[in-house]
Amino acid sequence: MTIPRSTLAPWLTIGACAVCACSGRVAAAPSASDSGPGQDAPTLGVGSIDASGLSPDLAMTCDGIAPALSLSLPCKVGDDLAGGAVRAGINVTECQLSGPQQDMPGHIPAVSLTLALGQLPGHLNEPTAIGALPTEPPGWGSIAAYPGERFSGSLKGTAVFTNVDLAPPAFVGRIETATVVWTGDAGHSFSCTITGGAFWGVPGGFQ
Repeated sequence: MTIPRSTLAPWLTIGACAVCACSGRVAAAPSASDSGPGQDAPTLGVGSIDASGLSPDLAMTCDGIAPALSLSLPCKVGDDLAGGAVRAGINVTECQLSGPQQDMPGHIPAVSLTLALGQLPGHLNEPTAIGALPTEPPGWGSIAAYPGERFSGSLKGTAVFTNVDLAPPAFVGRIETATVVWTGDAGHSFSCTITGGAFWGVPGGFQ
């Protein structure tokens, strides 16, 4: 997945202002390997993630929709969109709906959001806004309540991240609260709420 640089340019330098909504601070983006003789110790929680025991699903509550919907975890995290020698730590994250119809060849996941992973090392264990940065339209997911219609979802809310790896990109955290607005290609729409649950992502091998 590729987002036009004209859309992302402002966020490649000031992405922290959008994601660190509670503290208002702009943190440098340390590397997980920046520790050595004469250097500060690595930040706790920065480096290879520990996914042991993490949930494979993130449940959602959707009025009037049965059966219940959930996102399949882990989400997939794309490479740093800035690329090159300067790494801004802006990464597209894609999440599938749970269900056998979602994981098909060439299928783009139903939920796509852009995370400023490069800013998270300075804001671990703090409430962080997610879903505020611009992203390309997501793919689609099939929902049993609307046979034959394809739905795309946009997710916005607050998460607390406890572990982040910048290269390869990955994260572990928890969504505190979030809303997913679903829009179908036949005109239907509805929203779901997430009131807590593990939220984690692994390298997706795309940009």
